[in-house]
Amino acid sequence: MTRIDGDAPKQAIKRIFISYAKEDIAIAEKVDEFLCGKGFDVFRDRRDIEPSDEIWLEINRALSESDALVLLASPFTMPYHRESYKEWLPFDLLNKPIYPLYLRDCTFFLRLMVYKYIDARVNLDRALVELVASLSGRFENPQPMTPEQFKEIKSHPAVDLIEYRLGRIAEWSLPRYQIDKRFVSLSLSLDRGENEHERSRQIDQFNATDLREVLEKTRAEHPVLVLLGKPGSGKSTLLRRLELEHCRERLGESDGEISFLASLNDYQSSDPNQVISSLEWLNSRWAESYSAIGSLESYLEKGRVMLLLDALNEMPIPHASSYETLVGQWRKFAQTWARKNNRIIFSCRSLDYSVGLSSQELPVPHLTVQPMDQGQVRAFVQSYAPAYLEPIENHLKDPRQFEFYQSPYFLRLLCRVLEYDQKVPEGRAALFTGYIRALLKREMERLHTLLSTGNLLHKYDRSSVNNNEWDGPFDLPEIGPLIGQLSRLAYEMQSEQSEGAANEIRISYQWALKLLDHQAPGEVLDAGLALNILDLYGSKQITFFHQLLQEYFAARCLAAAPKPELAYQEWRREQVV
Repeated sequence: MTRIDGDAPKQAIKRIFISYAKEDIAIAEKVDEFLCGKGFDVFRDRRDIEPSDEIWLEINRALSESDALVLLASPFTMPYHRESYKEWLPFDLLNKPIYPLYLRDCTFFLRLMVYKYIDARVNLDRALVELVASLSGRFENPQPMTPEQFKEIKSHPAVDLIEYRLGRIAEWSLPRYQIDKRFVSLSLSLDRGENEHERSRQIDQFNATDLREVLEKTRAEHPVLVLLGKPGSGKSTLLRRLELEHCRERLGESDGEISFLASLNDYQSSDPNQVISSLEWLNSRWAESYSAIGSLESYLEKGRVMLLLDALNEMPIPHASSYETLVGQWRKFAQTWARKNNRIIFSCRSLDYSVGLSSQELPVPHLTVQPMDQGQVRAFVQSYAPAYLEPIENHLKDPRQFEFYQSPYFLRLLCRVLEYDQKVPEGRAALFTGYIRALLKREMERLHTLLSTGNLLHKYDRSSVNNNEWDGPFDLPEIGPLIGQLSRLAYEMQSEQSEGAANEIRISYQWALKLLDHQAPGEVLDAGLALNILDLYGSKQITFFHQLLQEYFAARCLAAAPKPELAYQEWRREQVV
């Protein structure tokens, strides 16, 4: 168990929530009495909730009003206990203080091991004195949940909608999925599906920064929307954020509307020659993890689903089909289920891919993520890298550079590179190279075992990263196997996609292990996850966090062993694809 001595500013704690299992009620009563005697306002559910009250609503209210949570840790709450989990996880996600009181020998839930615990196994009275001192002292927020810790959480299947929503909140609260709404601008247009002029007609002049605001204004007339934006504009992150906020608002509901986010680059049958129906595919995706809480179709029938379908333009195309056929299936699906009061939001790269969703019976508006303007770009840099405002503004005087960095994702990469290197990179390859160097430096400073002391990086690799010593703008630490293995993984994943495709690729975790040529492939994947180079989809699939990161690493592999035939293009008209 880890003990952390914090040095954060003192926080005034007045109201305390006691989280415990019924088997520990006698100790909970003693803790309650002791804290009340010291002047704290204490909430304990079996004392403060009347039998007629809506129990979870009362608990949820008390959680939101409390300044700190005292968790009575025992085999009845650890390592995984449903009621305990529902109480401490919201505190952890909101960085509110948690004080574990260690009552009996048990295995702590992985995430809670980063908190300072108070050992009460031998002497409860002494532990309570220490608890009061801690509550009156300083508290340091631990690091946010890591992908590895989240994978541990996801290994426990949801048994009801409350647990389902808790899992969604936990996943989309990871730092990698955060979005700064100050730099989001959304505009709404309607595709009537009649002609090019009507197709882009503006129907609403408001510029929203919150996707929920748009959904609220358009729900009655337009139950289906398409979110458009260039790569890196934040479409996927906006959908994740929408599901996060949707689940937070409904956390205490045992029924009500549910949200379900699915990525359409997985929309395929087990037989590459067959086209699977939209409903069949969605039902199967839902059933993989959530069959215990009913079928997705049953919720659709009741009109209780907000369906978030990411990356329409990245659907794999079966040999015996076409993109237009697949979009046509989703158009019919949307028309059918929108009539039952469900809400459906697609995301897509451009209007060319999604225009087929609209029809005269169901016009589908397009909500566009607008590029940041000059004022937003300047404000972004002032927020994230104020010391480098002048060199960035000078670099962005080139219109081509400015257009690229109008995306929050790429501008954030630039800020991270400048923090590491203090020089503006020339070109996109140099940007990604500098970004990888900065990520390595960050995780080594955090003493991540696989990177700071493991075998994935050679000691000279670590020296190059720490001292920022490189022979060229594209050099990465490649004496150790990490970078080479990530490049191999990206290249092999890229090789598996269909000809002419340009989309994010996901493969099973087990298949990723087989693609790597390393004695401990799991360590490579874990390091990639820690660096935010790789991402977990669900708990079973691996992907690169961004399509361009995958292409960057695949290109490194190709540059080391060029294959000119891959660039061959037919020139005869009848053979061009």
